[in-house]
Amino acid sequence: MAWVGTGVVWTSAGGVLSSRTLAHAGEASAGGDFSFVQISDTH
Repeated sequence: MAWVGTGVVWTSAGGVLSSRTLAHAGEASAGGDFSFVQISDTH
């Protein structure tokens, strides 16, 4: 059995949402006013 999951980082800056996968979250990006992480898995 294989584990499968997805992680997304959401950032809001000036009321505009942007997202990137956790694999790319460490890349340089502009800071936002608010951010959160959504993690999902199959069950």
